[in-house]
Amino acid sequence: TAVKRILLTTMRAPLDQQASLSAALTEIIPKPTSSNALRDTLLRVMGEKLIEPAVINKPEQDDHALMSLFSGKRVLIAEDNLVNQMVIIGMLKKLGISADVTNNGLDAYKKYIASPLNYDLILMDCEMPVLDGYLSTAKMRDFEREQQLRPVHIIALTAHAMREQQQRCLDVGMNNFLAKPLAFARLKQVLVQTFA
Repeated sequence: TAVKRILLTTMRAPLDQQASLSAALTEIIPKPTSSNALRDTLLRVMGEKLIEPAVINKPEQDDHALMSLFSGKRVLIAEDNLVNQMVIIGMLKKLGISADVTNNGLDAYKKYIASPLNYDLILMDCEMPVLDGYLSTAKMRDFEREQQLRPVHIIALTAHAMREQQQRCLDVGMNNFLAKPLAFARLKQVLVQTFA
């Protein structure tokens, strides 16, 4: 198997196709680059396919429309990393959304079943101590079926962008997924898609 070569470059003028072929380059990434762009390029080069969530075919909504859309919404965050908790809370606060936080999947499950109508959305980290996000989601879905409740939207927070991990999220009953590190624009897009 030929070695894959990725060039990270600050050159303003991109290499032409002939120069790329001569240097046996698979991909060229301009610097500075984001962690998401680098991850997607690496997955593409390694032959992994990403499941892309549905694109919102709506014009950008202004801040007033967003605030109206998100008004009164409450989110439950299940995340064991304190820094990630603070980042997510800050992002939601910018959008006018209030949130409760739990440190593991078991606490998230208990909090949800204690007042299932209290939450419009759950942001669920997949890998947590005590009970991971996959098992927590499965238990929530069982509870909803038993109580004949409308399923709450559950969005996976995952550092794994590979197809099988994303499919596992969908298989246990999650509605969508967000890659970590979390990007504000992507979070906003998924929230608009969820609540519109």
